[in-house]
Amino acid sequence: MVVSIVLTGVAVCDIIIAGLERVAEPGDIVYVTGLSSIEIGGHPCNISIDLVKMGYRSGDIITVSSVGNDLCGKFILNTLRSYGIVTEFQIHRDAQTNKNIILVVKNEDRRFHVDVDATTRLSIDHVISVIERYRPRLFYIAPGLLGSVDERLRDVLTVSRRLNAINMIDIGAAKPFGKKGWDFLIDSLNSVDIFHANLYEIRRVFGIDSISRAAKSLLNQGVRIVLITDGENGAYLAKDGYLVYQPAFKVEVIDPTGAGDAFQAGFIYKLIDALNGDLNMLDTLELGELKHVLLWAQASGASCVMGVGATTSVSRKNINQLISSQGDSILRATKICTIE
Repeated sequence: MVVSIVLTGVAVCDIIIAGLERVAEPGDIVYVTGLSSIEIGGHPCNISIDLVKMGYRSGDIITVSSVGNDLCGKFILNTLRSYGIVTEFQIHRDAQTNKNIILVVKNEDRRFHVDVDATTRLSIDHVISVIERYRPRLFYIAPGLLGSVDERLRDVLTVSRRLNAINMIDIGAAKPFGKKGWDFLIDSLNSVDIFHANLYEIRRVFGIDSISRAAKSLLNQGVRIVLITDGENGAYLAKDGYLVYQPAFKVEVIDPTGAGDAFQAGFIYKLIDALNGDLNMLDTLELGELKHVLLWAQASGASCVMGVGATTSVSRKNINQLISSQGDSILRATKICTIE
């Protein structure tokens, strides 16, 4: 059963240069052949496209963000609409669409260089209006670059929860734009059902190195499912006082851009499938079922890094091939323990 999903966050035009041997020194030049691309980016955009490529019905995916009245903004909107995704964007004539220059050196994590403008103008009234009109069963938001929407995050989550939505949050950036810290997020955690961050973000936001301590803290604040990803080291899922660890799929990494978004798209897709669309039954999912949901999410993230761009290599075919070849061994190596 397919249910409506509203996804809110940054929309950005990604200029990606992958496969670099090194970053050029001042005045120097580094040549790259065939590993550069201009792509749509931003959490809600990437997740929306990934969901469609997995087989989710595009008309039930509503993406909310803000762009400028410029070439990049038109590119983002046209790309989303080409997939049949519903776009509820604000278009600002006095702002520039966000842009991100991504440098990917071989065997290193990507480097982001973000020009932030239009998404800081996103109106909280617009976001709430979209939630009230579509009444989604799952509401996703990636705060950090959303101006006043960040500052009133708790109000947004309160509205969506009142309308019986499951609230899912991801960290929108390693550090928030225009704000001193993450108090606005931490103060909203008791309105969050599913929380995702990578380990680097956990350290930056909460100042905690221990995954089990971070998971316990989030669960104690009311989060029902905690997801923490750690790249090639695997992923963690916490629920009901238990922590699931699952090793990562082994693939050749071409470009890690969008892997976290693909992971989340996979988790959303498989979670809705496992619950047959009835998200009210979230608490009834047992850890044995969640292991398989986590496996699909990890395969989705792994499929993403095998090509250049945040959504290029994500497909049901690639995900199924990874699960067919490595899934059994990963499930056997999955560990469950109580959180101390």
